[in-house]
Amino acid sequence: MERKKKKIPGKIKNKKETEEGREDTRWKAVSVAVCITVLYYWYISGLFENDIFFSHLSTLERELAFRTEMGLYYSYYKTVAEAPGLMQGVDLLLRDNRTEYPSTINTLQRFNLYPEVTLGVLFRLLRDKLPKSCYTINRGYNQPAVESCVGV
Repeated sequence: MERKKKKIPGKIKNKKETEEGREDTRWKAVSVAVCITVLYYWYISGLFENDIFFSHLSTLERELAFRTEMGLYYSYYKTVAEAPGLMQGVDLLLRDNRTEYPSTINTLQRFNLYPEVTLGVLFRLLRDKLPKSCYTINRGYNQPAVESCVGV
């Protein structure tokens, strides 16, 4: 009597089918992740705008709206972006005496500020190439008009 081979459900016949299936799954996962990221960005920006009317604030008021570490890291980015020279901005981070006064510390290394330095350098390089449009917003009773800019 001859035994029949039992077919196991879900068993893949060859290795090529497995690799193609994994590649399809990866592309689907990346696509879903990108879609979720974009939707989350729109949600958070809308939530932030609706909460404090971010576009109707002056530059100082916008900077004061940053909370906790967000404001700290933004101040380091701004140090690099607005320094007279790029190396002067980086030097201010390497020899910082404002963060832990009176001690002088290397904030670049201590707080891992490499992303902020990278963005500051990119801002300095692209500042003149990117469009910027400004408009004046009347804020109502007893409040001065505010110039609000979109872009860099």
